[in-house]
Amino acid sequence: MKEAFAEVKVPIIEGAPWADLLSVNGSYRYSDYSTNHTTDSYGLGVEWAPIKSVRLRGSYQQAVRRRECDRAVHPDRGMHCSTMANGDPCAGPTPTATLAQCQRSGLAAAKYGSDLLTNPAGQYNYLQGGNINLEPEKAKSTTLGVVLTPMKNLSASIDYFNIKVDKQINNVAPPILLAQCLSTGQFCDLMHRDAQGTLWLTGFITSTNLNIAQVKTSGVDVALNYNWPLENCGSIDINFVGTWLQEFKTTPVPGLGEYDCAGLYGSTCGTPLPEWRHRLRGTWTTPWNWDFSATWRHFDKVKIEQSDSNPFLTGAFTAVDAELGERDYFDLAASWSCHQAVHDLGRRQQRVRQGSAPFELGGCRLRQRQHLSSGVRCPRAETVHQLAVQVLTRPRFAVSSTASFGSPLF
Repeated sequence: MKEAFAEVKVPIIEGAPWADLLSVNGSYRYSDYSTNHTTDSYGLGVEWAPIKSVRLRGSYQQAVRRRECDRAVHPDRGMHCSTMANGDPCAGPTPTATLAQCQRSGLAAAKYGSDLLTNPAGQYNYLQGGNINLEPEKAKSTTLGVVLTPMKNLSASIDYFNIKVDKQINNVAPPILLAQCLSTGQFCDLMHRDAQGTLWLTGFITSTNLNIAQVKTSGVDVALNYNWPLENCGSIDINFVGTWLQEFKTTPVPGLGEYDCAGLYGSTCGTPLPEWRHRLRGTWTTPWNWDFSATWRHFDKVKIEQSDSNPFLTGAFTAVDAELGERDYFDLAASWSCHQAVHDLGRRQQRVRQGSAPFELGGCRLRQRQHLSSGVRCPRAETVHQLAVQVLTRPRFAVSSTASFGSPLF
C-alpha cells in the first residue's frame, strides 16, 4: 500500500472583538492498495470562539476502512446447502414467478415450470465466504458542538454527531438474492443455474460477502471535566462522559427497507445499544504517590429486537428475554507509584549540573564546583551525577488495586 497525506490548520482571526479565535483546519489522505483500489479520506473543520469561555466547532469528514483479510479470503469459503421455502418460484405447473422474471435468473424458457427445478428435500446450493473484489467501506460524518470554559478548572462540551456508512460489508441470505433478482433484476449475476435449470444439482447462488449494506447513526455526546486543587493534599479530578443515541439504522439491502437498533439487542442488532449511557469518574491524586479513583458506569435498559414491529426484527420471544434492565457498575481503584522519587532525583540532579538550584544528598547542599556542608563531607557534583544515573537505571515498581461492583450487563 502507498499513501500520501497532508494536514493544515489556519488561524484566521485572533484576539478580536467577538472573535477571540477563528480558525479552519483540513486534512487529506490518498491510499493506493495492492488490490487495485484507491481511496480518498479528508476532513474539514472550523472553530469560532466569540469569547474565551465559549468555543463553537464543527467538522465534516470522509473516512474509509479497508476490508479485513478474512472478509476477502474467508476460511469457510465453499459450497453449502440450505432449504428454500415453497421450492423454486419458477418450478411446477403454476410457478409463482413469471417467465420473464425466471429468465432474468438465467432459466431457459424451455425449462420454465419444470418439476425438476425443485429439490425433493426443498434444498438448494449456495457459495459462501470471502470476496476478493470487496471495496473499502466509506463513512461520512458531521459534528456540531460547543465547548464551555466558565472557569479555569472547569470545562464542558456538547456535540451532535451524524455518521453514515456506505458499502458496508454484509452477507445477504440467498432467498433474498433470488427474490430480488426475480422482482427487480438486482443480483441476477449471482444466480448460476445448471444445464437443467436447477439451483440444487450443480447450480448454485453466490452468497459471498458484498459491499451492500448501509448504516447511519446519530446522537449527542456530553462531557464535563473539573479539577479541584487541595492545598497540600494533591487534587481531585472529576470526569463525566455521556452519550444519547438517537438512532442506529441499518439498510441490509437497498430498496428493502431499514431497521433501527437504538434501544434494542438480539441476533440481528448484535450487542445492546442503550439509548443512554454514561461514565462518571473521580480521581484523587495525592502528593504521596498514591492515586484513588471511583467510577460509576450506567447503561439504560434495552429491549429484545423481536419486540419491535419492524419486519426485519419482529418475531417470537420469551418473557424472560423481553428486556434487559438498566445496569449500574461501581469501580474502585487505588495505585501506588514508587519511582516518583527517582524522577525527582533525576530532575534535581540535572539542575545541579546546570549550576541552578541546590541539590541535597546526605545532608549536603551542592552546586556545581561548590561544596557546602556543616561538618559533613560532601561528594563532588560529578559523583552525584554518577549516583543519580545508577538510581535512574534501577528497576521501577508499581502497585495497583482495583475493585468492581455490579452484576453482568449481558
